[in-house]
Amino acid sequence: MSPWYIELSDDDLEFIRNFVALSGSLKKVAELYGISYPTVRIRLDGIIRKLNAVEEREKDPFLVKVMRLATDGAITLSIAREIIEIYEEEEVVKSKAEMTTNSEGDKSKDE
Repeated sequence: MSPWYIELSDDDLEFIRNFVALSGSLKKVAELYGISYPTVRIRLDGIIRKLNAVEEREKDPFLVKVMRLATDGAITLSIAREIIEIYEEEEVVKSKAEMTTNSEGDKSKDE
């Protein structure tokens, strides 16, 4: 299992720390930050989405390896985040190129 915190910023981690320290009370967190309850809920939902994204990444062996390196202290979390970001950008480009190639192949079959 990769570290659940890999996608979380330092601010997110601090928010979670405060949330736990305040016994999970969104009302108390809102008071601490001086923001509204709905704003705290939105922030928490964003963190939950990031945690769910980590679960999806656990299916990719390369990303699992990067996350393990960060957990083991071989690389920093910020370096791990940067590697993951670059890797995912390249995956998007590769995916778009494959879709273009496939759609061009479909067009030639129609002719």
